[in-house]
Amino acid sequence: MVQSDLDLLLLVPPGLGRRAGLEEALRRAIRTGALQAGARLPSSRVLAADLNVSRGTVVGAYDQLAAEGWITIRPASGTVVAEAPLLHVGVGERLPLEAEAIHPRHDLRPGRPEYGSFPRTAWAAAVRSVLALAPNDIWDYGQRFGRPELRRELAAYLGRVRGVLIDPGRLVVCAGFSHGLGLVASLLAPGPIAVEEFALARSRATLEHHGHTLVPIPVDDHGAVVDMLDRLDPTPRAVLLTPAHQYPLGSTLSPGRRHEVLRWATHHDAIVIEDDYDGEFRYDRQSVGALQGLDPNRIVYGGTASKTLAPALRLGWFALPATMASNLDVVTSSARLECPVPVIDQLALAEMLRCGAYDRHVRRMRLRYHRRRDELLHRLATNAQRAAVTGIAAGLHAVVRLPAGVDEASVLAACAARQVAVGGLRTDAHLSRNLRRGDVPEGIIVGYATPAAHAFGAAIDAFTAALSDAGLGQ
Repeated sequence: MVQSDLDLLLLVPPGLGRRAGLEEALRRAIRTGALQAGARLPSSRVLAADLNVSRGTVVGAYDQLAAEGWITIRPASGTVVAEAPLLHVGVGERLPLEAEAIHPRHDLRPGRPEYGSFPRTAWAAAVRSVLALAPNDIWDYGQRFGRPELRRELAAYLGRVRGVLIDPGRLVVCAGFSHGLGLVASLLAPGPIAVEEFALARSRATLEHHGHTLVPIPVDDHGAVVDMLDRLDPTPRAVLLTPAHQYPLGSTLSPGRRHEVLRWATHHDAIVIEDDYDGEFRYDRQSVGALQGLDPNRIVYGGTASKTLAPALRLGWFALPATMASNLDVVTSSARLECPVPVIDQLALAEMLRCGAYDRHVRRMRLRYHRRRDELLHRLATNAQRAAVTGIAAGLHAVVRLPAGVDEASVLAACAARQVAVGGLRTDAHLSRNLRRGDVPEGIIVGYATPAAHAFGAAIDAFTAALSDAGLGQ
């Protein structure tokens, strides 16, 4: 007879004999789905040994259940569970098994890379190298601030590519930007924190979750209007900025404002939190270095691999000033916190950084996204001449500003009718309605990275057609 190594947790009801109890335990396991149709049961000898009962007890129970139709005994093939109705366990709402939302036909939502371009071959090679060469301690729980191999490689990469000045000992690996921002927020006493008037809802929610109140500062073509910080009362303890490529408007913090925000932070003993979410992707001129390089003792720098590789990896990093790093050491030590990022993924990224595969992938994707941006601009100039396009120097999205007489809601409705998923400036601002000052501009945030190469043309066709439907054609 074919043996089965299936482990079973059988809850034998009290008050029954061994055989009757075993029969009822097996019936219940089948009813509830713990044993599903087609599952192979252990041999009578194996199950008898596991339960410390005689083999005759198990054989008798199997024969009875087979007679009742619960199981099927196949000579020389084993004993399997027969088809049987499931007992519905519990009532009420269930967590969905499917994805929260079906991917739209034309996915032009901002902030997402092209998933099909994930470097599977390079990643697989890095994982194979890790499994072959890494020490046995990779199977331990991991280290609080991330593997030292990754922290060292990241420190070198960020210094070379983004101008970040950081010792690996003050670099923290985290599960994406929001997780790192939560760590930073937990180190600050609850109080006001300044944020750009247009800012990611997830970041705002993270700061509020840790007891901070949010104070908005305006954004214009030169980035956040940081001279407003001196006029805020009470003075914020920190300010959260996207200086290289403001999200979603796309402006870059000007050199003068960069120095102004550092002067403010120094004067008020405050912290600047820099979200460098897509700093590697700049097209029309040399990349703008990270703000952190101007004052590593005053600026917290955060970045991720969500745009360069994939958000599913949940790989991010934060460079902390010395005092904040020491405080985090105390907090995580007392709470016995561990780095939530799988060790294998950390070491795979470290290997890609070490061998140059990560650089090659980013360079390849920069060229691809540059071509896509140019194609989008060309199509908009041809088919939506009434719209002005801004925020195009960097990143993975552009902003289509709407002319007078065309409202954002009608454009979004036209996009939805053509199964095009995009974002809206006013729609996003509605999420932060308590932060708004003055009129909120209307516009469409269109990402150009996500569609697969073969689907990109059709996605842009559908988008420009939707703009035409809404009155933005020639």
